[in-house]
Amino acid sequence: MDKKIIISLAIIASVLLIYFSNPPLIRTQIESPQKQLPEKTKPVAITQENFPVYLQQNSLIKELPKKAILSLRLYNFDTGERRWVGDYTIEKDSVSEGLPESPDAEIIIHSKYAGELINNFCQTIQNAKTNRDFAFELKAEKSSLLWKYKGMMKYRDCFS
Repeated sequence: MDKKIIISLAIIASVLLIYFSNPPLIRTQIESPQKQLPEKTKPVAITQENFPVYLQQNSLIKELPKKAILSLRLYNFDTGERRWVGDYTIEKDSVSEGLPESPDAEIIIHSKYAGELINNFCQTIQNAKTNRDFAFELKAEKSSLLWKYKGMMKYRDCFS
């Protein structure tokens, strides 16, 4: 009889030890009913007017160096020749209409990719490159740009 009591107490102690030594399991069970499903969002029509507002929310734009100045030029061939349809100045956390006076680099891309740039900048650039709808021109010395943009190395595959 004493062996049965000792074995029973050992089993109960083991179960309690396992139960209380695993707080993430307990926390998950308690917190999971409180989680809410994300609200459904409606797609937004990207226009020339709201394009800068949405583009400046992109992580690549937010991570630019403080004194970064890039030119983004959009074009199309609606008339049979290249026609510029949008010029933007990109700086850290900021995108505005118009060309900068002395950009570090110029990004040239077909306007059909403008809406896609908002969601996935790098993938869109890669797609445009594959389709020969993209150009990237340095406007300053490569060595100074390498130093200035050293924190952006994780994005190097976007443009290479």
